Amino acid sequence: MSENPYRAPMGQVRTPAAGSSGGIWSDGNLLVVHKQATLPPFCVKTNEPASTDIQRTFYWHSALVYLLILLNILAYIIGALLTRKSHKLAVPLSNEAATKRRNGILIGWILSLLGIGIVVFGFYMLVNSRNQDATVAIGAASVFAGFVTLIVGAILGSRASNILVAKKITDHASWFKGADPDYVQRFPVIPPHPTH
Repeated sequence: MSENPYRAPMGQVRTPAAGSSGGIWSDGNLLVVHKQATLPPFCVKTNEPASTDIQRTFYWHSALVYLLILLNILAYIIGALLTRKSHKLAVPLSNEAATKRRNGILIGWILSLLGIGIVVFGFYMLVNSRNQDATVAIGAASVFAGFVTLIVGAILGSRASNILVAKKITDHASWFKGADPDYVQRFPVIPPHPTH
């Protein structure tokens, strides 16, 4: 009998070993993936047969790192970079999910660029207003509307690009949110073992 290629080194792992689950489990609505596991060829968003894989590197750090923002943003950035954990994973998607993701990213970019254009127009109006109230009002409104459009575009693009969201990453496994509930239920419940 050939050795399971997804099986983790038993002596080094405190996360449940891959075993018959192939290193993939469910934990409530979260998908748990061992770092040596490969997701099966079913779309994580629709649970339909997948047509493509998106190679992603997921990052996560403890919520305690956010406390460094109280010092300053640079301290947070350094703390996050030093303590973050990562997981490279090929995420399977169906044609439908891949198209929806691509369109969402495209819409995000279009709105972001449109927002930048509106902000530039607004500043142009303000600089050339010659203290005319109507021109100042149009310029200020354009700057505000442009920033709102830019933020909305960035949020939409980011949400479309994030197929899964890492809720926790240890040295051996990761917990992901955002998979289709039926997809998550394909896998056995994670055994009650230490997960550090």
